[in-house]
Amino acid sequence: MTGAGAGHEMDPDTVRSGAGKFPPAGDLLKQAGEALKTALAAQGACWGNDESGQAFAKEYEPAAKNCTEAFGSLDQALKDVAKAVKKAADATEGTHKDAEQAVKNAGQA
Repeated sequence: MTGAGAGHEMDPDTVRSGAGKFPPAGDLLKQAGEALKTALAAQGACWGNDESGQAFAKEYEPAAKNCTEAFGSLDQALKDVAKAVKKAADATEGTHKDAEQAVKNAGQA
């Protein structure tokens, strides 16, 4: 089936397997964020404390903090996506089983 409203096909086991790849990817992002945070901290305020250095720091420091914190948010977001995808696969499988049982019951009536 193709086209809008034509339905879809899903193999729940394949979808669950794919969903299992999200949490490890999130772990890698979290590790990358921690490595970035450590590297940035090791550099310190290398832009100096003069007027131009302070102007740079005013913009840079909050942006750097937001960037490193985003890695942790991405980690959790990917774990949440994995849970939602698994839940969708379970629901689809349940619907398939219910439909299969309804067809069997209709054939026995």
